[in-house]
Amino acid sequence: MPFGEYVPSPHLTGLSRLWRGDARDYRPGGRWPPVPLEGAKVGVLICSETMFSHLAAARVREGATLLAVISNDSWFGTSAATEQLARTCILRAVECRRALARSAESGYSMMVAPDGRVLAQSRLMERCVVAASLPLMEGVSLYCRLLPVWPLILALAAFRPLAACRVLESRKPADELLRHGECRS
Repeated sequence: MPFGEYVPSPHLTGLSRLWRGDARDYRPGGRWPPVPLEGAKVGVLICSETMFSHLAAARVREGATLLAVISNDSWFGTSAATEQLARTCILRAVECRRALARSAESGYSMMVAPDGRVLAQSRLMERCVVAASLPLMEGVSLYCRLLPVWPLILALAAFRPLAACRVLESRKPADELLRHGECRS
């Protein structure tokens, strides 16, 4: 998380000393396989990692049958960022077709069904236990399966009409193209 867990290009900006004193930047770890827990394989996400769908998808491709998010939202107080982080969990549950349990120190804790229904949720800044029965899901959703190649699919989809215009342009004189309104820039 920029300016949260690390300062971008600290050697160029000199911001790291101003921002956090002597604290050092965190570095990414290695592979995070699902954690076995009472018959489940739990894919763990931490705090703002829920903002990045590829991280949740990677946990599912590694075999997670349930997603769990731990978060400390106290950085954000009662601002909209707290709710935004919680709501991204609903997106990740639907995209991955996995139930999701979110435990937040000061934000919204929630239990989300694989179809995005919020089964239980705390209020903001409420100390409580949030519980619901969550299904364990197998398999990989189409979204999680295609996510690594999705940029390539979009690029090819965008390139095809452009290529068709180029072919048309090479076959017709320019005045005819303008008259028929084809391939205008």
